[in-house]
Amino acid sequence: MDEIKLNINPSGKIHIEGFPDAIAVVSPTDMLPENAQLRQLALHRHDLIDARHILQLIDEAENISSKLFLWESAVVKVTKCFKGANSRKPLDRKKFLSGKPGALDTLRYFESMRDKTIVHDDNGYNHCDIGLVINGDGKSYSIEKIVTPSFVAIAMGQENSANLSLLIQDSLAWIQGEYDQLAKVITDHYEKMGREALLKYPPMCSDLKVSPEDMHRNRGTSK
Repeated sequence: MDEIKLNINPSGKIHIEGFPDAIAVVSPTDMLPENAQLRQLALHRHDLIDARHILQLIDEAENISSKLFLWESAVVKVTKCFKGANSRKPLDRKKFLSGKPGALDTLRYFESMRDKTIVHDDNGYNHCDIGLVINGDGKSYSIEKIVTPSFVAIAMGQENSANLSLLIQDSLAWIQGEYDQLAKVITDHYEKMGREALLKYPPMCSDLKVSPEDMHRNRGTSK
C-alpha cells in the first residue's frame, strides 16, 4: 500500500510513475468482491492519513478558531471510517481495537464528540445564555439590549490529541495488513488470465465527473 505518483493526460488517462517496464495501467471491470473491498480500504486509509496530517497542522495554526476547525476536521475524518454508510462499509472496530485496553472506549468518546458536539448540538459542551442589559434610573426604559453569549467547552487537549493519533495509528496498521492480503488475492486471480487478456481491460482513467445533482446521490447509483 505504497504511495504512488501519477499523471493524468487531457483525456483523463492515468500514467503511474515508477514502473519503467510497464506498458499499460488497466481497470478490471468484472465484479470480483475483493476489488470493492480494496477500494473501500483505500478510501478509509485516505481519510486517516488526512486526519494525521491535520493534527500536525494544529500546532502551526495562529489562533484558537483555526486550531478548533482543524481539530474538529480530524475527529470527523477518523470517526467517519467507523460509521456505516451506503457506499462504504465501516471498519470493524472489534477486529483490531478490542484487544487494546481502552481503545473501544476512546473511539466511542470521539464518536460522541462528533455526533453530539461537532456535527449536532446535543450535549452540554455547547451552551448559549440570554442576558438582559438593565439600565439605571437615568433612562425611561429598563432593558437596553438583549445579549446571547455562547460558550463552548473545547475538548482539544494534549491527551485527546494523543489518543486520536493512537487511534489513527492502530487503524492504519490494521488496514495495511488487510490491504496486503486482498492485494495478493486479486493479483493471483488476474495473473492467471495472462497479459493478452488483461490488456483487453480499459485503461485506468480519471472519471471523477460530478454535477450538483450528484451531491444527493450515493456513489455508484442513481439514487
